[in-house]
Amino acid sequence: KVATILGPSVIVSDSGTIHTSRGWYDTVNNTSLLLDQSQVESGEKILIGDSIFYNRDTGMGEVYGNMSLIDTAQHVTLQGEYGYYNEQTGYAFATDSARFLEYSQGDTLFLHADTLQMYTFNLNTDSTFRETRAYHKVRMYRTDVQGVCDSLVFSSKDSCLTMYYDPILWNNNQQLLGEEIMIYMNDSTIDWAHIHNQTLSVEKLDSVN
Repeated sequence: KVATILGPSVIVSDSGTIHTSRGWYDTVNNTSLLLDQSQVESGEKILIGDSIFYNRDTGMGEVYGNMSLIDTAQHVTLQGEYGYYNEQTGYAFATDSARFLEYSQGDTLFLHADTLQMYTFNLNTDSTFRETRAYHKVRMYRTDVQGVCDSLVFSSKDSCLTMYYDPILWNNNQQLLGEEIMIYMNDSTIDWAHIHNQTLSVEKLDSVN
């Protein structure tokens, strides 16, 4: 009742598809340990990692080494050296070289932090939205905007990206500072920003000032 996998294999079930070349699969408890950069596909989500412990009944996948969680519908990827994902609740976690990539537009937004979490609300409804939280030493980069802060929250519900604790935002030749910066996006580009308290705007107009 335990299948040992020793070569390129595909496991198909109602909940998704597994691609692996080494590991084992318990057909009674619906648990598996997948090695060598295996891949678990569930709906519009793809989970990849060096070592994946996956429980089909609970929808829980825990990953060690080169973890990537790809959401093909939302055009986002969550990466890290360790992470896990619960497909029943839509919750994802990544740490150790954690990165968040958003590539719905022509240019990709890269976001790095010590820890990244992704929450899904109103799952399997028409009003589903996601909230991404980044904790400590946040760095983000895209050609039109760059920023640093301690913590950050991005909600797909109102397309608002909120930077907390000593945030600094760069846009072209302008630098913005404040106690808290709220950035409202429109089609993944900055529409407008609201800066709370201790606001400072610095802009280089020419080579002198």
